[in-house]
Amino acid sequence: MESSGRRLNAALGGLLSRAQAAGRVRSDLTPEDLRDLLTGCVAIQRRRPDPETLAPAARLLVSSMRSGVTETRDDERNRDENKGSPSDRNAAGERLCRTCGKTISSAARGRPARYCNAACRQKAYRQRAGEGRAESSS
Repeated sequence: MESSGRRLNAALGGLLSRAQAAGRVRSDLTPEDLRDLLTGCVAIQRRRPDPETLAPAARLLVSSMRSGVTETRDDERNRDENKGSPSDRNAAGERLCRTCGKTISSAARGRPARYCNAACRQKAYRQRAGEGRAESSS
């Protein structure tokens, strides 16, 4: 059984690499992803009363493998959500308060602070809320 699994994975890998080289399948799809998607399609089809027609959910899975569907790029996959925009930091790379521009001390755990204290956070909230009211009254 183990050797048949290895042979299947090798066959799927070969088919996938040829399809990717031809531009027919997403470039970020791995053989493991393909195997998981095919397993899902089989499970979906088994629940169908009419096994001759492709289930809409299985059709969606198959279409998601095609090239041209939004692919996950390496820069998106590896981005650091906690980095902040460059304007949120000074030349030394320290985080700056978005309201007053003071340096923010970094906490050991949790999400990085955007404001140096509660007063600055509240001031920023009031500014955002005021912008929303001004837009809705125009």
